[in-house]
Amino acid sequence: MREELSSRVVSCTILVLFLTSVSVLTFSVEPVRAEAFIYIRADGSIDPPSTQIQKNGDIYTLNDDIFNATLVVERNNITLDGSGHMLRESREPPAHCGVDLSYRKNVTVSNFVVSGFAHGLWLDSSYYNDIVNNTVLDCGCYGIKLYESYGNTLKNNSVTTSVIGIYVLRSNHNLLVGNEAKNNQEGITLVLGTQNTLRNNTMSGNTYNFYAGGLFLTYYVHDIDTSNLVDGKPICYWINRCGETVPSDCGQVIIVNSSKITVKNLELKNAMGGVILASTRDSLIENVTSTENYCAIDLDHSDNNMITKNRITDSEAAGIGLTVSTFNNITYNTVTNTTGCGIWIEDSGYETVIGNNILRTNQAGGSYQEFEGAGILVDDSSRCNITENNLVKCAFGIVAGAGPATSNLIARNNIVSNGIGLVIAEGIENSVHHNNFVENDQQVSTLIGTTDAFDSGYPSGGNYWSDYSSIDSNSGEFQNMTGTDGIGDAPYIIDDKNQDRYPLTVPPIPIPIVWNETFYPIGISSNSTVSWFSFNESKRTISFNVTGPEYSTGFCNLTFANALIRDMWQDDCTVLINGAPPLNIANSTDGENTYFHFTYPHIGHSVTIIREFPLTATPFLMLLFVAIIIIALRKGPAKRRQPSSTRRAPQFSLSLCYRSGAKRTVFRKHYLKRSHG
Repeated sequence: MREELSSRVVSCTILVLFLTSVSVLTFSVEPVRAEAFIYIRADGSIDPPSTQIQKNGDIYTLNDDIFNATLVVERNNITLDGSGHMLRESREPPAHCGVDLSYRKNVTVSNFVVSGFAHGLWLDSSYYNDIVNNTVLDCGCYGIKLYESYGNTLKNNSVTTSVIGIYVLRSNHNLLVGNEAKNNQEGITLVLGTQNTLRNNTMSGNTYNFYAGGLFLTYYVHDIDTSNLVDGKPICYWINRCGETVPSDCGQVIIVNSSKITVKNLELKNAMGGVILASTRDSLIENVTSTENYCAIDLDHSDNNMITKNRITDSEAAGIGLTVSTFNNITYNTVTNTTGCGIWIEDSGYETVIGNNILRTNQAGGSYQEFEGAGILVDDSSRCNITENNLVKCAFGIVAGAGPATSNLIARNNIVSNGIGLVIAEGIENSVHHNNFVENDQQVSTLIGTTDAFDSGYPSGGNYWSDYSSIDSNSGEFQNMTGTDGIGDAPYIIDDKNQDRYPLTVPPIPIPIVWNETFYPIGISSNSTVSWFSFNESKRTISFNVTGPEYSTGFCNLTFANALIRDMWQDDCTVLINGAPPLNIANSTDGENTYFHFTYPHIGHSVTIIREFPLTATPFLMLLFVAIIIIALRKGPAKRRQPSSTRRAPQFSLSLCYRSGAKRTVFRKHYLKRSHG
């Protein structure tokens, strides 16, 4: 698989979709079943002779429908007029194509209805042909395909309910004007060609309406103006521009060989690439709302750009993809529900990825290929700064090294409730520290022996691991001195080659929970070891354990956003210890947060936070709003559980919950794998 991806050769992934044929038509005369092929030979003859095609000089006209046969043209400089008649394929598997114009020149094909073939009209190494006023539908692969073809005109054709409507591969200097691509998987796609011109084409109702590009700058050089519409919005296709702002009514944005471009406040949907920057630098993409694009934001050979505060949902390949790009800043974006990766960095370097929220990747499920489903994938890339991101419910939280990933910093990230929190596949000299690894099925997987550092030395420390419960009684570089230091007394063992020498006993940064698609940070500080943090969304329960030296006094500070308390618990929380009010507790609130501080002896008490109701409250409300926090304190140091591929269900002893009976009303490789050769 890796060799296939690295080769960067366009491969064909034919989606074998044998679509239902159009409704059966009623004829007064039983239609004649034709042979498998009807040829217009190089000498102009029709082979086999057919009464369905009338020849008049170099003009060939259909006078009846043709069923289950391919029309193969072997003569140049002719006109083939379908006169509204149908070429229809009803067999399975379907024939290769309806009209085959391979190696033809100066042929006009017009007024056909082509239905049910694998490909409707097929042009291979064909030149200066005109494809005009044809209707193509229900094709299992391409409606109209041009392969290594030059100077052809496609005009006023309608292609519907096929896999790809119009596909132009390795073809140059063709004109597409006035065509309609509707209700296909892909509308119009231009791959690995150059200097094609598009005017007044409309694409609508397709899974992905439009794409143009390839491996190098030349494959983005086309003449495409705003007369081309995707779901009623103009395509913005700019080449060699500087210092301009993209109009806010655009439906797709492709910027080529430009600089200082602003893309802001757009709503983009159903594109192969919502925003594509190719060989573009010093530009801004901000506050773009992307829905159901193949890749929402794609940078190819582009440097020094800012991608910030965008909202991306339901992408197929990646939310944000970078290929052969450097020094870009990807900050404070929210990416949810991707089938592939949240952020995919490929063959790039010196990228800054900070403060992004990535929720639920690999939503298609099934097996993973090349770590599709990573929240952040660093692939063949180096010296990237991956910090302060929230990776929640992904197949993989962060992957370093589907190909060699070197000298990357992975720090202060929340890696929560993922299949595997961190994968080091081919990583070398990456630095991993001050992250929260919380409730992942497997915290870390190292596929190839690594020399990565899982801490930043003493006294800075390593990472917080929710399945680590060793106490903090000692201090010092070798943990052999008296006094606590916030570092566990024993290392956290990852595998036989890797360990965190200085695991943190308390999360270094707030741990996020996701409620109603919103990330809420939960701040925890304590002199105890905090372990087994968990959030049960259906029960509205937050849980964790605390452990400390026997007979010492522990304290815990909790910080909750007021918005979370209001939305999930309806503003009421009360603390109990072993079912009774604590002796020492304080709480306060400000405009943003509510704070709890309480103490306890490390001898096995529990703490509960529960809503108190006034006597005048109705019985319904008393049932509706209850919030509970329970902290059970285990006596003495606990034996630390080693990481495993399947997480053991912990015995939660701190919980914060709400009970209610009421109902609550990528990245070139992916493009070219999908670009079917």
